[in-house]
Amino acid sequence: MKTVQKKLQELKIQILERENRQQPMLTNSRLFFSRFGFGYPLTRLKNLAIFIVGSALCIGAFAGISEISSGIHFSKKVLGEATIGLEFLEEQNIAAAREQFFRARQSIESSGEILVKAAQVSPLGQEMDELFAASTYILNALERLKQANFTDSLSLKWDIGANSSSQDFYVNLKQARQVWMTASDEIRAADEILASIPADVLPSDIRKKAKDGRQLLSDGLIGLDQAISFSDFVLTLLGGEKKTYLLVFQNNNEARATGGFIGTYGLLELGNGTLKINKIESIYALDGQLKEAIAAPGPMQRLVTPFWGMRDSNWFADFPTSSRKMLQFLEKESGVLAEGVISFTPDFFEEVLKLTGPVAMPEYGEVLTADNFRDVVQYKTSIDYDRQLNEPKKFLSDFTPKLLSKLQNFNEEQRVQFAQIFRKAVAEKHFMLFSLDPKLQERILDFNAAGNVKKTGGDYLSIVHSNVGGGKTDQGIAQSVDKTVEIDALGRQTVTLRITRSHEAMNEKYFPTNVDFMRVFVPEGSKIISVSGFDHAPMPASSRAGAATDTDLNFWDIGIRQDMNTKIYVGRESGYTVFMDWLILEQGQTKTVELKYQLPILNRRYSQLLQKQPGAREFQFTLKVRGIENPVFVYPEEWKTETVDEDRLYAVIGE
Repeated sequence: MKTVQKKLQELKIQILERENRQQPMLTNSRLFFSRFGFGYPLTRLKNLAIFIVGSALCIGAFAGISEISSGIHFSKKVLGEATIGLEFLEEQNIAAAREQFFRARQSIESSGEILVKAAQVSPLGQEMDELFAASTYILNALERLKQANFTDSLSLKWDIGANSSSQDFYVNLKQARQVWMTASDEIRAADEILASIPADVLPSDIRKKAKDGRQLLSDGLIGLDQAISFSDFVLTLLGGEKKTYLLVFQNNNEARATGGFIGTYGLLELGNGTLKINKIESIYALDGQLKEAIAAPGPMQRLVTPFWGMRDSNWFADFPTSSRKMLQFLEKESGVLAEGVISFTPDFFEEVLKLTGPVAMPEYGEVLTADNFRDVVQYKTSIDYDRQLNEPKKFLSDFTPKLLSKLQNFNEEQRVQFAQIFRKAVAEKHFMLFSLDPKLQERILDFNAAGNVKKTGGDYLSIVHSNVGGGKTDQGIAQSVDKTVEIDALGRQTVTLRITRSHEAMNEKYFPTNVDFMRVFVPEGSKIISVSGFDHAPMPASSRAGAATDTDLNFWDIGIRQDMNTKIYVGRESGYTVFMDWLILEQGQTKTVELKYQLPILNRRYSQLLQKQPGAREFQFTLKVRGIENPVFVYPEEWKTETVDEDRLYAVIGE
């Protein structure tokens, strides 16, 4: 314990020097208690979550992503093969971002208070000194965090005229990260000392409190580590040489595989600690520069378009795959080589407007609110715009800097609420990221912001809709899914899947019919047994006379065949078997399709990964598993019809 005693004496000297007091030496516990309770009045530290909000203000893009961690891990010893593919899912921390980060600070403070009490009543000797040393480390960490008051400096300042940020945010975040790392080291040092103290040497009434204090310390450390991890992510994005990211605004009123029709795009420049929006304009201005004729995906050629361009490039359900296609079109059409893609749907802006309040657009005679944003933007960018200038998306270009200006004026409470909004947008896939940088993409995957089709060794289901009729009706389509799995004595698993869709979008005047190309992703090797309810139609090839054929679309076509018994099309995509066909709904109409298929699984255990389509509406889901008697494990504990607005996991194991 010589090392501890030496550190203890050094810390005593530091405390006295900082206080600049002339006073007699106190006992260890009394010295610390006077420092903690009187000589050092602890005020509430400024919000540790500010780092996450500041980064979000950059482009309304990166905040809150690190909040989506805190993984859910099932023991393979318990679940066996049923856990294959389960580990990737991370349990969404139900606590709001405000609670999580304030709790980190409060945990550290509470830990210090508990340990002070323990030190006061502990027997004189080595254990008391160890408690004192641990408490002093905690005190130093708190003082460091308090002195590093970044509440104001971590706000990003946005220049509306230049559509650019200053470098201050990057510099201040870098300094904040160093403070958090040092504080984290001090808390870890305290934890190591506490771990070395035998519990039985403490009085019984203090023993539990000391244990609780260490747990609180651990909780606080988690919050700091998340701050450090996320700051690394943001600093990587903003640092280094300048790089360009493609912004895509996906209108999920017109569903596409990764969210919606890409009506507007932008270019965001990151680097040297700053970011700048270089352009926001209509996707047609970009597609009009495409000199090469490329055949569109076959299903789109029926009613939408014979040729492919950026506006329809998000054909593949896996967002990283579609993002690469977007970047290819960006290069073909503009010559710009971008490093990645950032995607939004209108849902994100609606939620932000609830927080900011109205945004006035006097030059257009409009005031945008959460209630009218979708309708006004759609009208202004599709119908009511200056035909002479022919810039239908200029409305969004003018709106964006005004929104950013409002964000930078948020108070502390609003910033934390903004982080919560972003957590929800990421979980529901209304915001997604892709980077060509493998390390950064790995981080995006870890944050669950990639919108990727995930792998599992158990059952899998994802229902993906693509509007191939041109109407803005999909947010008015209500969907319910009822799935029954029958497991026989040999472990054979047969699924009956019923998908019911109701057309409740009564405001669409120009293209009121919802023409849906539906893809149902199931485990590779699943065999279709029967199908009913679809509006069968021929499947055009993704090729056309006089046009080039895209290699990826050609590969997609090759994997498709029509099942002769059921007439449904069966293909392969992202490592899964895909059942696909058309479903056409008129306004006010409801239809149900039913698919029965055999899973390539022989097991008395059952697990399922259910993935929600990016940007899609929530839907009602019911799962029934029959044939497993006396289950010993069920996840979640109660199965019932639930509203699905993000990915879900289910598992059941019999005796």
